[in-house]
Amino acid sequence: MNLYKILKNNFDTFFIFKVISIIGIITAASIILIMVFTTLGMWKESINIVPNEQNIIISETTKQSPLTARKIREWEQIEIVNKYWESINNLNADIAISLLTEDYKIIKKDEINKIISTTNKKNKFEISNLSEPFMICPKVWAITFYINEKDNEKIMKQIKLKNTAGTWQISYIGEPEKC
Repeated sequence: MNLYKILKNNFDTFFIFKVISIIGIITAASIILIMVFTTLGMWKESINIVPNEQNIIISETTKQSPLTARKIREWEQIEIVNKYWESINNLNADIAISLLTEDYKIIKKDEINKIISTTNKKNKFEISNLSEPFMICPKVWAITFYINEKDNEKIMKQIKLKNTAGTWQISYIGEPEKC
């Protein structure tokens, strides 16, 4: 027996299905309308924002707020750390070495090449729990993190970063230490 015959024979069931369908369609339409009007309202609000000339002064010499400058510095430092480990995991020694200070390149170049030659797709480095960058001495910042070593043991390490000529570079990777 097909659905049409069942519904034709039982008017009450047909009526209930029809009412449930209509309620579903009305509910869906209501939700869509609410979403559309909310989006349009937010868009209209964002267009109607008119700056008060007394409160906003735009100048090319306006410096960043200290909070904005700090956040930008932190993002740049964390980006360098992430880029370093990504290049190690992607077996690209040139990029990893380019992120080091000139003095540290001399010390670390052979070690990075050795790490790259022994690393493969299965034994990539896993970095976790990066701290926020913090100053450990003038012009030197550090980020601590955990790295998975053999036997899934997590060991705390530290990366020191120096700003040379406006660019953040890695000046140390190893056990946490002071300046």
